[in-house]
Amino acid sequence: MVAASPSPLLVPIARLEGRVREQFRAILHQSFPPNERESLESIDRRLADNATLHGAFIGEDLVGFALILALDVDGVVLLDYLAVADEHRNRGLGRALLEYLRGLYGAQGDAGGILLEVESDQWGTDEERYLRSRRIAFYRRNGAVSLPLAGHLEMPGTDGTSLIYTKLLWLPLADRPPVGERLRACLLSFLRYCYGLQEGDPRTEAALSLLPD
Repeated sequence: MVAASPSPLLVPIARLEGRVREQFRAILHQSFPPNERESLESIDRRLADNATLHGAFIGEDLVGFALILALDVDGVVLLDYLAVADEHRNRGLGRALLEYLRGLYGAQGDAGGILLEVESDQWGTDEERYLRSRRIAFYRRNGAVSLPLAGHLEMPGTDGTSLIYTKLLWLPLADRPPVGERLRACLLSFLRYCYGLQEGDPRTEAALSLLPD
């Protein structure tokens, strides 16, 4: 049985600097393949614009983080990245980060829910599908549910050439999963703020075609 990590200090991080920046880089590279991770310069720009970074610290070491993007749908934010350092995985830190986020954003007056983007477990090698299914199961154990889309989303990779296939989950704060026009607004906002895709783009129209009638 893996021993639990000491209770982490969970706090916002205004800027990525010095030792914390290097630890963040290491965790990002451990946790995501090249076509799914943004450059640190891109994340710096997000932090100056519409993103908030939350860190899990044990002592002076960053051991996990969650990057939240603000969306333009009332009461909804997007969990863009959640990751824990290799040596601290399976010790409850991911769950602690989610509970921290639910408490923090759930206390806001217009709290609705947190959108989660996860890699689809319906593509990739057997090992990749297994790991992706475990990640989805983790979020579901912690209260997330799937949004009612008819299939997975085909999104551009950060390398500009590949495609990644993802699903959207909903971690409720106060609202049930969005439906109708609110669901459409959440999907459009996610595409715009996460991938820079606007209405009329073929990839946006393909995503909208997955909405229920």
